[in-house]
Amino acid sequence: MMRFSQRMGFTPIRSALQIDSMDAELRNSIWNIIDEVVFEFMTADYGDLRTEPCFSFYRSFWSDFFKEPARDMPLNWANCIYAIRMRYEKYEWFRVYDFCEFVVQKFGNNEVVNLGRKLNKVLEREGSAYRFSDNLLVRVSDEIELSSISDAQDFSGKYLPVSNHINAAIRLMSDRLSPDYRNSIKESISAVEAMCRIATGNHKATLGDALKKFSDAGINIHPALNKSLNQMYGYTNDESGIRHSLLEESRLDYEDAKFMLVVCSAFVNFIRGKLI
Repeated sequence: MMRFSQRMGFTPIRSALQIDSMDAELRNSIWNIIDEVVFEFMTADYGDLRTEPCFSFYRSFWSDFFKEPARDMPLNWANCIYAIRMRYEKYEWFRVYDFCEFVVQKFGNNEVVNLGRKLNKVLEREGSAYRFSDNLLVRVSDEIELSSISDAQDFSGKYLPVSNHINAAIRLMSDRLSPDYRNSIKESISAVEAMCRIATGNHKATLGDALKKFSDAGINIHPALNKSLNQMYGYTNDESGIRHSLLEESRLDYEDAKFMLVVCSAFVNFIRGKLI
């Protein structure tokens, strides 16, 4: 659910994945997870910074990551973590991800599984384009997917309703507090319907109706692609009742919404290209 300030338009709503940047919310959320799972864990279980394995663990930040003289490491808990935090705050976005990988790989006990999982939840919630897989950060969206979505977001003129649906789909799936994957998928398919209505000149047509009339509008679509689009439309009518009321909790998730966003963005770009 959007906050009051976002609903009223006082603060902007981020509508894109963070690929080559990192806002303060993402940076701080990453730090909070590492602080809770790693630093507080080490403090509570071992107490003294100068005992093992604490000393070796923290020393490795200076010797292996900061590449600074290890003797400069503060031997007081608060000062040590403060020194790490100050360096962290100055990092560019990609160095923050280096830091995350270092901690996940270095924190070598069973907690590392929970750390990676918790970080992934934060990365998803805050709209990062990266996730942990086998202790390494990997991108969840490639350039082609992101370019397709970006193009579909920026239509104007008679195509503006299409972009409005795409942007609504992004906002719904990216809501940090309460993501709405069902309605995000509905908005993605509505973008396709809007484009089909523009292409055929029939403003009452559903996607299924519009696909049948493409040949009359001079838009040639391979039968296999036409069939796939019809099946996709059927998916939105069947899967968890996206277009129908639900009596049980939806089973849709982020990956479902992302898939439909990418596919529908590609389709509206394809049709617009045919019309130009």
